[in-house]
Amino acid sequence: MKDCIQRGLTSPHPLHLQSARADWVQASKNDAINVLSDDCTAFGMKLWFCVAGPHILVLGIICFPFVFIGSSLISFYFGTLTWHNVFNHFYDERTICHRIMLCPLLVLLFPVLIIIFTVPLALYAAFVQVW
Repeated sequence: MKDCIQRGLTSPHPLHLQSARADWVQASKNDAINVLSDDCTAFGMKLWFCVAGPHILVLGIICFPFVFIGSSLISFYFGTLTWHNVFNHFYDERTICHRIMLCPLLVLLFPVLIIIFTVPLALYAAFVQVW
């Protein structure tokens, strides 16, 4: 912030103010980077615990089951909605042959299909969200 402020109504000499906040922020950022790089380097290599320490690993292991359960519930819900839409499509909008042959097959295969698609999707979602 650079500005010129005059003191009084008739003062011929302006008072110049300059904010040092931007310089201070940049200097503190550079100091933090230098300190972090000095602390996290050993023998020319980055130490793994400066990026993701053991506390992050333990927290991820603790949270993984909860994230897996939540992801599996969401996957089951969306899988059931998708299965219901497919079932309604074949039952309402297709011919009688589809209604007789495919709809019972969809009903019988629902548990198998929902497990096949829900469990891997929940595992992937939990792995991606935690790690």
